[in-house]
Amino acid sequence: MRSPRISEYAELVSELPLGKKLPNARYIHTCALSLLPEHYSDLIEDAATVAAASPDEFNVVKFELGHPRISLLHYPSFFEDGFPALKKSWTVDLAARSASSRSYSLDANPPILHRKEALIPPDHPLWVQFQRLTRSAEEAGLLEDIRDIGRGDVWNAKLRRVGLVVRGNELVELDQSAPEPEEEVARHKTALVRYSLSSPMQQLWKHGYLDGEYSVFDYGCGRGDDVRALSSRDIEASGWDPHFASEHPRERADVVNLGFVLNVIEDIQERDEALRGAWELTDKVLAVAVILGGRSLYERFRLYRDGVITRRGTFQKYFRQNELRRYISEILQQDPIAMSPGIFFVFKDEEEEQGFLAKRQLSRTSA
Repeated sequence: MRSPRISEYAELVSELPLGKKLPNARYIHTCALSLLPEHYSDLIEDAATVAAASPDEFNVVKFELGHPRISLLHYPSFFEDGFPALKKSWTVDLAARSASSRSYSLDANPPILHRKEALIPPDHPLWVQFQRLTRSAEEAGLLEDIRDIGRGDVWNAKLRRVGLVVRGNELVELDQSAPEPEEEVARHKTALVRYSLSSPMQQLWKHGYLDGEYSVFDYGCGRGDDVRALSSRDIEASGWDPHFASEHPRERADVVNLGFVLNVIEDIQERDEALRGAWELTDKVLAVAVILGGRSLYERFRLYRDGVITRRGTFQKYFRQNELRRYISEILQQDPIAMSPGIFFVFKDEEEEQGFLAKRQLSRTSA
């Protein structure tokens, strides 16, 4: 076997014509190796020799950029599982001629692989199916914050949150159980007492909108927990709620949060007006959050208008991720940006949106 010189490694990896490309690495499935120049197979064979790993013990190869280091990865259910778990890996330093291995067979929280279509040739018979799965995951908001979903526990929790489960190479609705409903609508009971920021506020914080440079208005603030938390940090924040803060004015702000409001309004026209009202108060970005749910929830609760009456006597409209996206787009005539399951940002300031998207893309390519 002729192994390329170490000095050629960086150039070869940067020019890899196939595979999943990240800023610091390239990934490729072994089924695509026959389409590559022999230099790449030589590198992999050299790494396998150093690791004492046979070709049938791994099926994905990771080439690191910046250092001649190759990882040989074993995903035994690569083709059968939409998002397969890593079972074993060998990391080989070609320069030092050293290797280390790790088994994940007994690991309850193994690494999870996403975007499988990027690792196989475009003419592979399963490429279209894999690509369709990735698109479905993106539409459900599952692939946001990719650094947070690289392990099984967070990934599975995110799936549960959106009411989906992986069946083979498809995403299907999770059959959820729910308690029996009561009949009276008590909208004010949906205002929860929180001891940390709500999830849409956490998304705003994560992306720099709660750093004190922006004014914040919480439209439908409930008992005001988010507003108090922000005000205690010297952030200009105010809120309005029809039940708990109806005397407060509805004020314009750079950032407006409409968190878990739309899903508790049983009147469709009033729901539309709430979304439009929050948008009218927004100068830069509007955060919209709802509770997601699948068909099984509607089957277990008493149907009321386009939602259900819950056990606590509250109305809930359980959105699907794509349904929420379409709804926001139709009412506001804007393209919302999925931040996580059930949470979208809608930008009124075009310059702000472009800056946000640029930072987000940079963050993704650095993952």
